[in-house]
Amino acid sequence: MPKVKIVSDPYCCVTRFFNMGTDWTEVNEESSPNSSLLAKKYTEGFFPFKAREIVDELLDEYGDGTSALEIVFEGSDDEWDELQDVCSSEALAPLVKLERSERALANARDILPYIREVFDELYPIIAGTADGSSETLDRLRKFRDASSDMIPICVVGNYSAGKSSFINALIGTELLPSGDRPVTARIFQIERSDQQDRASIGFKYADESINVTFTDDGMKISPSAARGKALDEIAKAATDGGESLAERVRAALGAINSFREGKDEPTLSDLVKVRVPFGRGTDWGSGKKIVIFDTPAPTPTQTPTTCASSARR
Repeated sequence: MPKVKIVSDPYCCVTRFFNMGTDWTEVNEESSPNSSLLAKKYTEGFFPFKAREIVDELLDEYGDGTSALEIVFEGSDDEWDELQDVCSSEALAPLVKLERSERALANARDILPYIREVFDELYPIIAGTADGSSETLDRLRKFRDASSDMIPICVVGNYSAGKSSFINALIGTELLPSGDRPVTARIFQIERSDQQDRASIGFKYADESINVTFTDDGMKISPSAARGKALDEIAKAATDGGESLAERVRAALGAINSFREGKDEPTLSDLVKVRVPFGRGTDWGSGKKIVIFDTPAPTPTQTPTTCASSARR
């Protein structure tokens, strides 16, 4: 029975091939200079995208037409599953016998959380010792963005289009103010809280990171030494807003939304991060890190492009 081996490295996007004689011999320019398997379409890129083509080529080069071609696979679980699906087709099942190598690679999704955790710990060191060029820092930022498990949902539209009402319906609680006039002045980033009795609001005020935590026992602003008109207004609104957690958070967001910087008043950031429990019985988005963005609508004197540019700043 002819026997070949596929070795896939999804992290380097490289696939190598071996054939069995007295021992495994790699298919390369020296051993098999005329092999079609040396083509970049087979050796480079993601294996699952070309699994069927590779199996067909292996059959053409190594199948003897009298017995099934034995294929040994070395790679990740996801790739193995894809190869099994391909070879279980009616056309290929009689022609191929699959075998899993004892060596295997972990799936990217299984190790990514650990990589991200280590990267986050080392990021200050990496960024501090990097060459400082904008290109290097941009690559670091792109990796952080690409490795995030966050699923962003951005809700955009003209004023009074129902963006806030739509988000309230999604999360199962009346969190955001809604109405027939522009009511969202800042970008709200909303995540599900893991605890039903706890919520928080985060933003920057006077270039200082502020976190407002809500529990059944009350509200706490951190750092405790922070002072300012905006914080006073948020605290008063939350105290007068109602008894439930959602009512108090909603009132605090209303104060943040309507706050206007005076001549001598520190600025409050356009981005406000909200972590709040979704309505009871609302399973939508559970088990996933879904982040919803409620964006300001362009006013009658502001074009959508101008509004988008303001949001980016």
